Amino acid sequence: MENKILYFLILLLCLSCKGYKSNVANNNLQDRICVSYSCDSIIFDNVSTSTQVEFKFFDTDTLRETINQSKSICIIDLVKNIKNTKDFALKMIDNKLVVPLQIIIRETVDTTLFYSYAIKELKNNSSTIKGNCANLVSKENNPENKVNLRRWLYKQNKYLPDSTFVQFVCIMNDLNKTNKNVYITNDEVPVLKNFSNTNYYVNTKIKADKYVLFAASSQKELDDFIEDVITNDFDLTTESVSTPMKCYRKLDSDGYKCIFLIAINKDWTTQIVPLGLVAIDNEAPMELFSGESETPKFLSFSDNMIVCLPDNCEPINGRCSVSIADWDGNGVECNVSFNIYFYGDISKVVIHRTGDLAKWNSKKDFTFNLENEKSPFQTSIKMHFSDGDNFIPVTLYDKHGNHRKTKIKQTARFTRVPSNDINIDNNINIWD
Repeated sequence: MENKILYFLILLLCLSCKGYKSNVANNNLQDRICVSYSCDSIIFDNVSTSTQVEFKFFDTDTLRETINQSKSICIIDLVKNIKNTKDFALKMIDNKLVVPLQIIIRETVDTTLFYSYAIKELKNNSSTIKGNCANLVSKENNPENKVNLRRWLYKQNKYLPDSTFVQFVCIMNDLNKTNKNVYITNDEVPVLKNFSNTNYYVNTKIKADKYVLFAASSQKELDDFIEDVITNDFDLTTESVSTPMKCYRKLDSDGYKCIFLIAINKDWTTQIVPLGLVAIDNEAPMELFSGESETPKFLSFSDNMIVCLPDNCEPINGRCSVSIADWDGNGVECNVSFNIYFYGDISKVVIHRTGDLAKWNSKKDFTFNLENEKSPFQTSIKMHFSDGDNFIPVTLYDKHGNHRKTKIKQTARFTRVPSNDINIDNNINIWD
């Protein structure tokens, strides 16, 4: 009897660790497809032709996938494709984290295995920053995740005790995970001119010989800075994060920037951690060209690191184009119609009627506030045009104190035809 029990236990162990195997016969014995289950993956071997596989979870959720070659499919990756993952997560909890999975290949195989899901605990942010920046958190550790999931449960009237709710959060975190390291912020991104007189307070569990803060928009900026720090014998670094720290950036570089904590050892090994997000704006508005995109959605770095910009991110890098749509007149006074295209942090446009433009009109600056307007904005101004090239001064302003002066050229030609056909009737009785 003891030998039978031992044999049964060994058999169960083999099925759970080595996996379930099934030979799926096609028309020919040599064309068998071998289906095996190993811990958390389904393995298809000896696949020679296009084969459709049906996966059914809990007898309710069905997925289909066509395989053309031997491959391994992670079960949790399959589950990520289910339409309503929240409901599925609740089914997993109700079934004590055991997921029944039926695998069907038409006319060849129909088998069910039981996938035991292991809860993956949430990671805590090991490094944080305080100061004038938007704090970054890993997307999977975003505190808003719990709020949103609890709100969904409330709307579904599905109460979960605290311990079960933690399981629910962990499962959903795993199902939403991608191969990218995504960082987000729930704070407003401040717009700065520079880091002068700005200190940051860092808390980290990372142990290193040297520390420094650097704000970068690209991996190249980050790499170049680390190279300079090391080759200059750890210039700008500190030996501890216990005191306020300065943040550095590439000289004259503007835009959205991620503040990194760079931890460097004497053997040059380096760790980098994204901590905060800021915008640096010293750039005057530029000419708007067709096809240009507005605010970027994210910053990209190596190791699949993505720093997302919030949807309500303060716009910078204003772009504006002022052009003449049409004009008419006799040269003494012309009615000039303007089109103003803009995006970013453009706040206003000033069109100046000066010099010869004001020859028959008063000198005047026409200011158009664009903060509450939509692009394109149209307006008309009366000006004097002369034969030849006429230059209209324009000043572009953004919300952060930057401005740029430019000019619009409009060439005009006036044809004046003398007339000798002047008829005067002297026999007019004004008393009729």
